[in-house]
Amino acid sequence: MLAAISKFLYLQLVQNVCLCFTDFQYEIIKVGTTGKSVIMYQNYTFSYQGPKNVKLYPYCSKKNSTKCPARLKLDKEGNIIYAITEHNHPPPKYTRASGGLYIKID
Repeated sequence: MLAAISKFLYLQLVQNVCLCFTDFQYEIIKVGTTGKSVIMYQNYTFSYQGPKNVKLYPYCSKKNSTKCPARLKLDKEGNIIYAITEHNHPPPKYTRASGGLYIKID
């Protein structure tokens, strides 16, 4: 089940000319048997690492195992305001089980 969708439109203006238009849209999904919430963005998962009260900087879920550099920055409303989307691994594969949990299949 879709827990949340956040949509943020980002315009980069230089001398009143739009250079970039990006639609940052993501899902919050629950994974595994524990139901841990992670962010699914561009088919990759991101999770929070560090202090529990700092929920503005999710990193690629494979940061520790593959040293993946991908990360996001969220504002206080949960909108993505910055994204490094270069991963050093393929996206994980999930299937949605009954009850809405996502189970990793690779």
